[in-house]
Amino acid sequence: MARVDHECRTAQIGCVDDKKMLAEIMIEALRPIRERREAIDRDPSIVWDTLREGGRKARARAGATLAAVRDAMKIDFPELR
Repeated sequence: MARVDHECRTAQIGCVDDKKMLAEIMIEALRPIRERREAIDRDPSIVWDTLREGGRKARARAGATLAAVRDAMKIDFPELR
């Protein structure tokens, strides 16, 4: 990046060359993200498993929060436990 910055600012390279170098850097930087997306495309169960696990964690957290609220407000609903 420093090389591109220097060469561009000193007019050693033109805008097209500058953009080509930037594109190459971006392609390489985004490679892991693209590879992960391709893995998910091949196996959609990754997304469903993640959603199920997130839902499980959210329910547990919400239950704990509601229990703390009921306790703080001195409200007892045995049917909600």
